[in-house]
Amino acid sequence: MLVASGYVETNEEAEVPAVMAAFKLDNIEVTDTQGEKILFLIERDTTKQLKTVLESLKDVNGVRTVSLAYYIQSGVQRRGKERAPDRFVNRPVVST
Repeated sequence: MLVASGYVETNEEAEVPAVMAAFKLDNIEVTDTQGEKILFLIERDTTKQLKTVLESLKDVNGVRTVSLAYYIQSGVQRRGKERAPDRFVNRPVVST
């Protein structure tokens, strides 16, 4: 599963509901709104699907700019094991 999040800015605040409705039709989750900004979360199975959706955001009527905050691949496998975040990696303690 691939996940991307970011925000779009609409031309004016009055266009936010229409842009949100367009996102809903494309299965794009709206996580928050702040004035003319709409924060979104997109989940797709393939890179191609995610790229297609991200590229289509600029074509939604009322969208002025698109900003991508992050892109991750959830459940990344590494050498047959789930990769743990660095903060959980056991590191030897060296005493001086």
